[in-house]
Amino acid sequence: MKELNSYLIEDFANKVFAARKTNQKSVTLDIKEAQLLVETLTIVLSRAVGNLERANTTEPQDNTVSVQMDGGSF
Repeated sequence: MKELNSYLIEDFANKVFAARKTNQKSVTLDIKEAQLLVETLTIVLSRAVGNLERANTTEPQDNTVSVQMDGGSF
């Protein structure tokens, strides 16, 4: 499994937040940053979809709880 570098996502988010605070109209990434961000987001989304598919195909477990009451003694 390819290693996930979440720093790229955090860095992009920080650039957007900073641009918003300073009323900038755009955020610019060079092609290397953009490609790395795309690769990271692809990994994140692929893993999320895989996890969702596994969760949907897993057999539900029987969660039956048995309770017996004997009345106790006082």
